Amino acid sequence: MIWFLYAFILAVGLTCQSVVAPIVAIHGVRPDFLLVGVVFLALHGPPRETILAAWVVGLGADLLTIEQFGFLGFSYALVAVLVLEVREYLFRSHATTQFGVTAVIAILIQSMWAVYASVRYGSHDGILMTIVLGAIPASLYTATWAVLLHRMMLAIGRPLGLGRSRSLAGRSGTVRRGYV
Repeated sequence: MIWFLYAFILAVGLTCQSVVAPIVAIHGVRPDFLLVGVVFLALHGPPRETILAAWVVGLGADLLTIEQFGFLGFSYALVAVLVLEVREYLFRSHATTQFGVTAVIAILIQSMWAVYASVRYGSHDGILMTIVLGAIPASLYTATWAVLLHRMMLAIGRPLGLGRSRSLAGRSGTVRRGYV
């Protein structure tokens, strides 16, 4: 397990989320750099460690918010589980995959957060308008950043063994599935 890389991605992600995201915000729409990191880990990391790492990333994000502790931890762990379920059917190194997976997952999670906020705090605009005007633009902006950031993280992770491309045949010629 490459916990050093996970710790590095967590530290950079938390720093970017709290310092860089407000700077690169467009009309109040901020990218979710932590979500990009979790999707990257889920696309390229070993399954068990990835879920744990995503949960830890979420707990780190929980420390930056005033929400109930564990809510973001659960959210990011759920992201890891969902991406792990479909990653063997994807071309992980393609920009289209990185954008599409991040966009779909971000819309799902941002919508879940919008429903939570609406139920907990009430909403003046309604849940649907919050999703259309807040969650979808933020998700697409996050997915746009994912293409660039996945390339950077893959360059860092490759020397440490993360993100190796999978092969259809192992040394014995049998088809291999899962993380490779």
